[in-house]
Amino acid sequence: MSKRSRKSAQTANSKPGTSPAPAIISRRRMILGLGLLVIVVIGGVLAIILPTRLPDAAPSTAARPYTIGNVRYCIGIQPPFLKDLGFSQRIALDTRAKYVKGAMVREFDQAGNVSRSYQDPSWTSAGYLGAYTSDQVGNIYLAPMPFISILDNPPDKANIIYQIDSLTGMMAPLIDLPAGAPLPPEAVYGLMDLVYDCDTNSLYAASVLGSTYDQVAGRIFQIDLTTHQVVATLDGVDAFSLDVFNSANGKQLYIGSARVPEIYSIPLDEKGHFSGDIRPVLSLEDKGFHRDERARGLMFQGQDRLIVTMLQFDFNLVASTETLTTVYEYGYNAQDDSWNVLNSYVTNE
Repeated sequence: MSKRSRKSAQTANSKPGTSPAPAIISRRRMILGLGLLVIVVIGGVLAIILPTRLPDAAPSTAARPYTIGNVRYCIGIQPPFLKDLGFSQRIALDTRAKYVKGAMVREFDQAGNVSRSYQDPSWTSAGYLGAYTSDQVGNIYLAPMPFISILDNPPDKANIIYQIDSLTGMMAPLIDLPAGAPLPPEAVYGLMDLVYDCDTNSLYAASVLGSTYDQVAGRIFQIDLTTHQVVATLDGVDAFSLDVFNSANGKQLYIGSARVPEIYSIPLDEKGHFSGDIRPVLSLEDKGFHRDERARGLMFQGQDRLIVTMLQFDFNLVASTETLTTVYEYGYNAQDDSWNVLNSYVTNE
């Protein structure tokens, strides 16, 4: 693919609950962690649903200032509806488009083989699905993701976040987020990633709806899951991936750019609102198998690990079937708030 240099336009006007972002030269998870297996490709996710909190769990009510580390200490419980259906603790939710349309629960035997699968009829109502996360009571939030074509995933529905209710197991739309610009004919992608913060009961959503190869219209939303309302918006950012980390310098939202091989961060206040300027954190230039990849997955583990999964991306559906990924593991140095490479490898799902 040919590459051209290009710059993004910064959203100039600030409004209540909205923080304009500087122009992130605007463009495109297998992660084996502490008790959590996540396989992420552009077309979906396979992740273990844990019956208990992660091993590095913090108290359910975080103290201020927050403890350094990831913010997923409260999630990972088995949704009650799965227990009612008789599922064991060895289960995973699969949204990988090559294997399933929508979402499907997989149960594994002790040898690691799939022994049972389950799909509620409502789980196919949004077409193909991609990124998802869960909250502290087991609700699951999912993003639509086109696969091969937009026939099952029309762009006008690409910014709808869906919720699988933890009690009923039924999936329904939760919120339809506004696009950053009128949809051009070549618009394909909308929501790219979702991440939950236990500290603030916030859901963060990254969308590139309205963006094209040459136009930046991406937005990052903070949604209060108590009210199901957007409480803050970051404009002018095409993000491929997100995660929240409580650093030595406070709470930060990390952003994997969809346009350049860079990872950025922006400070968050105690309510999780965007507070401050975006800054570069890690350069991925010349990293990865293709030497031109973006941070498709970000995952913080424990207090000092960051797993970055990289893929090629150019805002077209050709990238949807890409499975060759590069994984980098970084270690955190709290003294100077920096990250150092610990390991890297290439995998093909």
